[in-house]
Amino acid sequence: MAFENVPVINLRLDFEQVRRYASDLNIAEAAGQNSMRVHWNNNRPEIENELNWLMRMSIINIECYVQYAVWETLHRKGLWTPEVAQKLRKPFSLGRGTCRVFYQSLPSLISPDVSLTRSNKKLWERTLRLYEEVRNPLFHGKQAVQLRPEAFSAVIEHLGEMYQWIDSWCLRDWLFGVPESQSRRP
Repeated sequence: MAFENVPVINLRLDFEQVRRYASDLNIAEAAGQNSMRVHWNNNRPEIENELNWLMRMSIINIECYVQYAVWETLHRKGLWTPEVAQKLRKPFSLGRGTCRVFYQSLPSLISPDVSLTRSNKKLWERTLRLYEEVRNPLFHGKQAVQLRPEAFSAVIEHLGEMYQWIDSWCLRDWLFGVPESQSRRP
């Protein structure tokens, strides 16, 4: 078996699709009826399984996305070195705690001011809580039960804010292969 990188654009497009799905779930529940795309029924265990899977995938996707965004930004700003590349390949060499590594330590390779802890303290505090209350249980053998659409949507909207934070220091154009001559600089 061999592996190669997922095209980073796919990570973002997957997220946007999950975000639309979350919106449809809320609309269906609020209307108390079926949506054309979503049938919400809290007595169906398969819907909870699906929402748990979508949360797991959305969280792991943003972890992959931020790692690649740091890599690309370092390249574009002339900060890439073989030593930094080694840290990016083994991000947990930067410390412990997935949340700290991906949203504090990795972006700090660009500049300490880019890290979520410095650039958006409120989002950082909410992200720590998200990891403690949602991400860590999901990634350690647990699943959310009695999961309502609004709770699922809150997780997805939080991840949307995190993508906005990444966009504040790494242009999507850079990640999606837009030539430098056509790209806008942050």
